[in-house]
Amino acid sequence: MKKKIYAVRKGRTTGLFADWETCKASVEGFPGAEYKSFPDEETALRYLAGEAPASPEPGKKAGKTTVKKALPPLKKGFYFDGGTGLSSELGLEVIETNLTDESGHPLLNRVFFESVPRAFRFGAYHERDDYRTVLFFKEDGFTNNFAELYGLYLALLAALRFPDPDELKNVSGEMPGTSGGPAEMIPKRAAMQEKTPGEVSLFPKIFGDSELILRWWSKGHVRLDDEKTQQLAREVMLLRNEFEAAGGRIEKISGDINPADLGFHR
Repeated sequence: MKKKIYAVRKGRTTGLFADWETCKASVEGFPGAEYKSFPDEETALRYLAGEAPASPEPGKKAGKTTVKKALPPLKKGFYFDGGTGLSSELGLEVIETNLTDESGHPLLNRVFFESVPRAFRFGAYHERDDYRTVLFFKEDGFTNNFAELYGLYLALLAALRFPDPDELKNVSGEMPGTSGGPAEMIPKRAAMQEKTPGEVSLFPKIFGDSELILRWWSKGHVRLDDEKTQQLAREVMLLRNEFEAAGGRIEKISGDINPADLGFHR
């Protein structure tokens, strides 16, 4: 049986892919992804050039168009995720934390370097393509759930210091140069909390797709005998209380439409 060729014209990585798993990593969770399978490279290249309609699902016959109801635009805010990734590339078992805005633009750089105290500087900052993530190594005892919790931690720090996600990127969507340090967070945060009763919160929302993190761990309910996780959960609970007391809101979102989704959940 002749193998299909997968073409992605809008996703984390665009181009032609020889197998579905590689294609899936590029498009799964990417807002507005456009991709389709083809029986030959020539037809796939024409699709990339805009000469064929998009089809949201692989496995359909070439030329058959599938109409899919458009999802409503995501709300402005901070989106986080954690998951397994880069293991095959690095030859090591690693986990990642990601933080983006509603369009998938990375927001992690300045937050990690300017706002995270040294005691909570877990993992290693990593850049590749359009990603800005924090890497954790499984051999050091880190888990996917820890990476999710750390994502919420970074999102809370970002929201308290930079209520508008656009402050974390310039017009082109790239990260600006870093400046200042963690000490700058306190006066900015205090100023944001000076609001009268009934006033609409200046904070955007925070979105994640982990029920465990949103309902339990971020509220201090951690049934895990791990010092790092317990320490982080206590700090997240304090930040969450501060964020919500100032009018901020945290909501659950499906991983299928989470723009921060890493596409590496296993």
